[in-house]
Amino acid sequence: MDEKSTHYTVLARRFRPQAFDEVIGQEHVARGLQNAISSGRVAHAYLFTGARGVGKTSMARILAKTLNCPGTIDGRPCNECDVCGGVAAGQDVDVLEMDGASNRGIDAIRDLRRNVGVKSMRSRYKIYIIDEVHQLTSEAFNALLKTLEEPPENVKFIFCTTEPTKLPETILSRCQRFDFGLIELDQIVGRLQTIATAEGVSVDRDAVELVARRAAGSMRDSQSLLDQLLALGQQQIGADDVHRLLGTAPDEQLLGVVEPLVGRRPAEAMAAFEAALASGVRLEELIGQLIECCRDLMVRAAGANDVAARSVGPDSSDRLSELADSWGSETAIAALQVLAETVSRLRWTRQSRALADLAVIRIATLENLQGVGQWLDLLRNPSPGPATGEKKTPDPLPLTEVIVADNPVAAPVVPEPKGRNAADPGEKDQLSGSLETPRDVNASADQPTGDCSAQEAAISRKGGERQVWDRVVGSISDLLRDHIECVNRVAISGPNRLDLFFPSGYDFQKQFCQRPEVMHRLQQLWQNETGDVVQMRLVLEEPDPAVEKDVAARAPAEIPELGALVEEAQDVFGATIERVVPVNRAGSDDQS
Repeated sequence: MDEKSTHYTVLARRFRPQAFDEVIGQEHVARGLQNAISSGRVAHAYLFTGARGVGKTSMARILAKTLNCPGTIDGRPCNECDVCGGVAAGQDVDVLEMDGASNRGIDAIRDLRRNVGVKSMRSRYKIYIIDEVHQLTSEAFNALLKTLEEPPENVKFIFCTTEPTKLPETILSRCQRFDFGLIELDQIVGRLQTIATAEGVSVDRDAVELVARRAAGSMRDSQSLLDQLLALGQQQIGADDVHRLLGTAPDEQLLGVVEPLVGRRPAEAMAAFEAALASGVRLEELIGQLIECCRDLMVRAAGANDVAARSVGPDSSDRLSELADSWGSETAIAALQVLAETVSRLRWTRQSRALADLAVIRIATLENLQGVGQWLDLLRNPSPGPATGEKKTPDPLPLTEVIVADNPVAAPVVPEPKGRNAADPGEKDQLSGSLETPRDVNASADQPTGDCSAQEAAISRKGGERQVWDRVVGSISDLLRDHIECVNRVAISGPNRLDLFFPSGYDFQKQFCQRPEVMHRLQQLWQNETGDVVQMRLVLEEPDPAVEKDVAARAPAEIPELGALVEEAQDVFGATIERVVPVNRAGSDDQS
């Protein structure tokens, strides 16, 4: 191994800015500090906040150089003297850098307080730069407070942090704060191209943009990724090299998965998903790309076409807009919720591929929610029906509780409730299969909604709402039935409004039934049974203190020790046991 390779310095350090005007994307901070130096209004303490890799520590070093450099002119250090060289290398005796994570205790701050009164060795100021200052303990902050409030005239403090909310207000109020923003994509691209040219390597524009997008506004992260690419030893670096390094899917391959999802073709979507993983794309990266793509579709479906896409490059922008118009913002939001739920579950299971496949199928089979806004408007203001007199319209529920499909063309006609007999077994078998297209929206809106008492009377003729609900449950033969069988009470709470009450402790089943596709299916099944369009609301009942107290009293005697299967379930799902409900057995008091 030659001497050059053993003393290699990474790009982020070699191309670190050395003057205020070299810090990219933080011109507002540089201008404020330069003006303070020129006017002689330098504060005794500064706080630099912002995301990682945006120039906080670099700006702190530049400020320290500018204050102590004897050749500073118009707020710009000479970068040639021993002071500038020592500060740039982090070895100047009068500029002390501390890491708040490793020097977070009160002892480190006590040493600082003892040395703060010692005059600087060769420079005008003694400057303390504390990085990640939010890591200091409460005791350390209290010890620093008095020194920070009345420091010696030749002492300056510069604090850097990514989490300013963790700092005490007493510290924040004694500092001048500068917030560093994320660096724009074009600025990162330009800087990376300059570095690549200086290194004698040709990097395609698409590859540089991929690196810049992955850095998410952090200049240091982008330079670290570029360093990895240069380590490949190639003189020409393209977008494929970046995708292989990151384990991500190219734009064409990503859209090959998204297009069948939007087109509701689950088999084709699964085939494209499998092909992407087989080509070397990492599962976590592909899920992340799908989240970014759904975000872009949601934004474009909302009409914000000027917002830059984060999932694909400019060449695929038109295809993204076409997909957004076809899908709609409501469906994109539902897909985002499915993917977000999948990401949270992936942390606690070894069956990550099964969960990912489940998410793909769920998204590919989502109902069309594009026109849900128009449906809600019709529910709020229905067209007048043939009956005389004004009818009170039902109060609308929130969007999360009312999900209706938008497909009014060529819809089948549902008979009026008066002439409808009980559903025969053939009809029930059909209900357990695929969903039928809902009735025409105009036909539903033209019918008078009636009042609550009229609906109750109509349902009572069918045996009551509980009997109707039992028939709805009986018509379902898939996994959904296991989640809705626990509903212990059904009540009509208003015109065209039905409340389903879940027992306390069945929040998982309630959350499952709140999914858009499940809510729509339940409302459709109720409509098929009664002929009424209802808005369902899911309610989780409050626990009964008397029952819980009784269970707790009997628990030590009746509850056996937890088995290995329960412990394994805790490890897989990251769950904790809050309570154990004993199961009634034959011969118990309830059956005696």
